[in-house]
Order: sequence, then C-alpha cells, then structure tokens
Amino acid sequence: MHGDKAKDALDARYSVRKTLGEYPPWHGCRVADSLSEREYLLFSVDTPPGITLSIEDLRMRDYLFSRSGMLAPAVISLQQANGSIMFLLPPADIVPLATALPRMKPDAAADVMRAIISYVLARIGEGLCFCNLNLESFYMAHDKPGILPVAYLLPGDCLSRMTGDASGLPGVPEAPFGDLRALADVLSNFAPSLDHETAGRIESIAVR
Repeated sequence: MHGDKAKDALDARYSVRKTLGEYPPWHGCRVADSLSEREYLLFSVDTPPGITLSIEDLRMRDYLFSRSGMLAPAVISLQQANGSIMFLLPPADIVPLATALPRMKPDAAADVMRAIISYVLARIGEGLCFCNLNLESFYMAHDKPGILPVAYLLPGDCLSRMTGDASGLPGVPEAPFGDLRALADVLSNFAPSLDHETAGRIESIAVR
C-alpha cells in the first residue's frame, strides 16, 4: 500500500493528476511537477525499517534493463528521501496490457507477445533477474508494448524482505525460475487473443 512517508514526499513537490494504481510494492500515478510544470509518471515505494537500498545500485539496475532500447524506458530521475524511493518516467498514456489485449487482433497480439518473450529472455540470458515480473508490469503506449521498472528495479533480496510473509519465508522465487514462471503466466493471458494454433502452443507452455 502507498505509505504515509512516500505520500508526504510526493505531495511536497508533485500534484497528482491521475492515479495509475498499485504495482506491489510500488504505487503509480501521473503527476505535475510544481517546479518545472511538466508532467511525469511517478512510482514510489516505502522502504521498511532495516532495509537499506543504494541509489547507485538501483541506477545500475535501471541501466542494465533499459540499455537495449527495447520495451524498458530509462528512468528520468531516481530519488531516495524520508524512507521512500521514487522514480520518474516520461509522460505517456499507458494502457495496462491486460486491458489492451482483448481489443487486439491476433497478428498484433502475436507481435506484442514475441517482443515480450524476446526482451525477457534476452535479459535472463545476460544473467539479470527481474524478481517482480507480472502482467501488471506490462503496458501498451502508441500501439507498442513496454515494461515498467517496477518489474526489476528492486533487487531480489530486498524484495524478498518486503514481500515475505510473517514466517520470514521469502516471497521471491530463486532466479531464473521465478522469472520464467512469471513469463509463462504473462503469456497465458495472450491465448484468447491469438489464433487457435498459436494459442494452443502458449497454453501448453503455461501449464508446464
């Protein structure tokens, strides 16, 4: 949930134009900057006591996932203050992939699916771990797919402590298996929008 500390920091400079929703553990909204009068997409997360994050480490993760120029937009600004992390993206009319898929024609859905598979497998092949990959991570903007940094900005050990249950068990599966299972779950949502043959192949992958 969007915590009080992150909210106070956000309200000090940015005015909310539109709430984008929850991307656990992140919260997203479209904001206007009171200093520059420009609009951005802002995502924030509270860091619980005992969890220390290095901004430089997060910047490196942003670079590693966005340097290919495919799907992942580079973060404009990454800030840490008052026990919260916030990052900005360029303004865009993003549509959640789950919302866009039912309106897609089979060929368009197949193209988006291939782009997602190519991007995710390329990053895994580079030894990177998303740790928070899910359907909500993906969006469409101007008929092109994208992935939000909420899927990968937080390292797995930190995310495990933030999402673990009361027993202390980690909530993030070991890499790369967690990412591969998450990708299969995302692909399963494409089946109703694909031609019958392709949908059958995707469904067989998703149940493995």
